[in-house]
Amino acid sequence: TPRLKQFLGLTGMSLAPRQRTSIARQKRSQPISPVRSAITLLVQNPQFAMMVEAPSSLRSLELAGITLLVDLLENIQQQPQITTPMLLEHWRDREGGQHLMALIQSDHLFSDDSTVMSDKFKRVMTELEKSNNRQEYQRLLAKFNQLSDLERKRYQELTQLLKKSRQK
Repeated sequence: TPRLKQFLGLTGMSLAPRQRTSIARQKRSQPISPVRSAITLLVQNPQFAMMVEAPSSLRSLELAGITLLVDLLENIQQQPQITTPMLLEHWRDREGGQHLMALIQSDHLFSDDSTVMSDKFKRVMTELEKSNNRQEYQRLLAKFNQLSDLERKRYQELTQLLKKSRQK
């Protein structure tokens, strides 16, 4: 993190966590969320955003921080040469900017090994995509359960026709 402190103009300051309250200690013992992990990894390594094909598809995911994550991914993909300091400056006065600075100053920084961090980012994004698929499945299932018997029968007929057409 010395390089990060230099970029942020925080030389002489400690990025060590401040004295914690008992609530903060409890939170520390809990694993950080996939969204928070992804955001932290992205802020440290903006180039990771290029690994994500369709960030907007995650927008419907009902998790805290997902809007910030998707906005970050889209912003970085529009400016692929952006660096951590440029990213923090861009977000400084925007909603979410304070969260980004807090993440950089937190003790949730990951390894200095870019391969380890890249693998972690891929795993976290895969986990988020799976969560998104599960939530979408639940939404569709809820809609299906609201169909009348006739609509369900028509849906099943349509599904069978589609299967037959794909087999040919």
